[in-house]
Amino acid sequence: MKLLLATCAKIPPEAIGCDLALKKALEQRGVETVLRPWDRIEPQEAKGHAAGVVVRSVWDYTEQSEKFSRWLHELRDEAIPVINDVDVLLWNLNKRYLLDLIAHGVPCPVTRIVDQNTGIETTASEIPGDRLVLKPCIGESGVGVTLVERHQVAAQAKALRAETGRNDLLLQEFMPEIREGELSLVFIDGHFAHGVRKRPNPDDFRVNGRYRPLAPVSVVPEKEHVAAAEEILRHVPGRPVYARIDGILRGGQFVLMEIEVIDPALYLDMVPASANALADAIVAAIRPS
Repeated sequence: MKLLLATCAKIPPEAIGCDLALKKALEQRGVETVLRPWDRIEPQEAKGHAAGVVVRSVWDYTEQSEKFSRWLHELRDEAIPVINDVDVLLWNLNKRYLLDLIAHGVPCPVTRIVDQNTGIETTASEIPGDRLVLKPCIGESGVGVTLVERHQVAAQAKALRAETGRNDLLLQEFMPEIREGELSLVFIDGHFAHGVRKRPNPDDFRVNGRYRPLAPVSVVPEKEHVAAAEEILRHVPGRPVYARIDGILRGGQFVLMEIEVIDPALYLDMVPASANALADAIVAAIRPS
């Protein structure tokens, strides 16, 4: 069996330890594994030469999100098995999915969508705190994520739209607990695999790699926090083969920051057993018994 692991052109595959750990685990199971940028995988060609596509470090998809969405639809039209499932990926593509989860009672920061410049001050007044977080609805790696003073939100939104070319923005309550670290819980085939804590640089609040966070560390989370993440995962459409649930702790409660089912770092190079478990889950999903 041959699988294509979809990556991106701007980062050399050999630089992504998580993908290399998965590739090694798959090849130990007799699966030929090819790392290739997603926009160089032609669906019609892939149909004849691979058993499926595993979407992994596609870390430039937000820069061409419409093309990425079309690519996913084409894979589905060609009946090519995709992991995660195309419907799951499309659901996670826009951060509006947070509103779905909030409607189901998932604890999240107070969140609003801002589609237009007009009325943004009124929207901001619905969110507690003197400082708010502003970010694109389609974005990753912390690009465009900004901490803004309430009185500057309109000007900052205008600047962010000019910078990103995106009109729809997410406006959220700032959670100062992020400075204590974000808890990332990795799930494989619906089961908890391992946990990682990421702490921001003392001069920042973002835990994304571009902002020089402290090195992630493996942690054993409390059972109630794992249970909270499991409950959140039940609200994701379908059953992701892999997922990362990111949250902070407020008063001992797990509060969701984001769900990542498109291209999350899974820290498989830190936890080899999880790389093996994911390889087994992928093989079972692509070639069910």
